[in-house]
Amino acid sequence: MNQIILTNQFSPRLEAVRGLAALMVALFHSMGAVLLTTPVDHWLKQASTVLGNGGTGVTIFFVLSGHVLGLSMVAINIHPLRYWPIFMLRRVLRIYPAMLVCLGVCAALLAWVYNTPAKFPAASSAYYEYWQYGVNWTLFYKNILLIENYINPVTWTLQVEILGAMAFPLLYAIKSRYPVASLFLLGAWLLYFVTTPLYVNARTGFLYMFLAGLYVTDVSRWLYLRLPPNMTGKIAIISGLGCCTGHLILPETTPWGWILESAFALIMLAALNAFPNRLRIPGLDRREVRFLGKVSYSFYLWHFPVLYIVTTEMFRLMDSETLLAHPVLFQWVLFSITSLLTLPIASLSYKWVELPCKASFWRKTQLINQDLLNPAQTSVIQKIE
Repeated sequence: MNQIILTNQFSPRLEAVRGLAALMVALFHSMGAVLLTTPVDHWLKQASTVLGNGGTGVTIFFVLSGHVLGLSMVAINIHPLRYWPIFMLRRVLRIYPAMLVCLGVCAALLAWVYNTPAKFPAASSAYYEYWQYGVNWTLFYKNILLIENYINPVTWTLQVEILGAMAFPLLYAIKSRYPVASLFLLGAWLLYFVTTPLYVNARTGFLYMFLAGLYVTDVSRWLYLRLPPNMTGKIAIISGLGCCTGHLILPETTPWGWILESAFALIMLAALNAFPNRLRIPGLDRREVRFLGKVSYSFYLWHFPVLYIVTTEMFRLMDSETLLAHPVLFQWVLFSITSLLTLPIASLSYKWVELPCKASFWRKTQLINQDLLNPAQTSVIQKIE
């Protein structure tokens, strides 16, 4: 039987999915760099977003976070709410060190290099939304506190991650002890998400995805026990295609678009989790893709500054008419170059920032935490967090 499902372990395949989700966000940002002037250009960009839909990538991150954090809560021996202080400390220390390093470098670039507006005929309106007016201490503090995301736009999702961590022990307690109440809570949160404007109230509407992520294991077990592997594989493929094309059915400018994508993400993650380990999945079982999954957080943070720098230099060095004649082609080139440049930076960030901080705060909280954990499950939390 699939030991990952039965022992509450984190599947390496899902880590690979996290890496692919980071690439989707990178492609989405790359597709917004150059001005589009013809209907054909707009159509080609729309076609490209099937592979590079940033909203889908973010949705996968959130649902996967709910699943991963739920696995970490399995290892504790006390009520989840009593574990909240240590859980919250670990989440903050997991998220903040790499983010602070990245924001510090970006702020230095804004202060000394990109401190005046630059105008380029081939630049899109999205290019001018960030890094145009330098930086000051007030703006820097607001970005650190995740109140604003001017220095690095991807950090809006980290605000949701922090809020999700604050609520998660309660969500887990309700889900594990009162399953019917958990379903009602999920329905109520979806209603709140649908009836309020997107991105208001500190984006708390998106937290329903963390609760949805707690159902990945349940759906995985259902699929594993009731369906043959080939059917589970087909469900994973179909739901993956749904993740990529859902925004063409319901746009992400409405809450329903996000809900559709999160439903596809939940089913896809559950199907991949249930798929037998002995059967290979092309792409997800490759060592390179799984490595990208390991460094995906740092890759996610660093791709935007790399993209902005490379894009700016492209605008300065290349003829605008050439760029405007083939904008989507050059955006794909941007994605390829910036991804290759970001990967070694992300690897260094993972090795010298993420891993040391992870090891350090694990040691510091181990003495406090030693009576709260099931020793047999301690390694599970270490691998996940």
